[in-house]
Amino acid sequence: MTYVIVRTRYFYGPTEARDVLADRHGKPLTFGSRKAAKSHIEELDSETYYLSHNEASRPAYRVYALDRLPRYLADSIAYAI
Repeated sequence: MTYVIVRTRYFYGPTEARDVLADRHGKPLTFGSRKAAKSHIEELDSETYYLSHNEASRPAYRVYALDRLPRYLADSIAYAI
């Protein structure tokens, strides 16, 4: 099974935005196991994070099986997988 990480960013307003974590070329990061994805989240959480304009806090990360992604997120990455 293939897993991806969904990032939720929080902004003042209040507003939030969700997207699938991708590499620098825009291709979604995929993982062969839930454990590998959670390990990557731990690495992200241990790094220094700089807030973007109007961002209220660090993003939250959640692991999803690729076939269980919410439809709007699955549609947003269909071109890249």
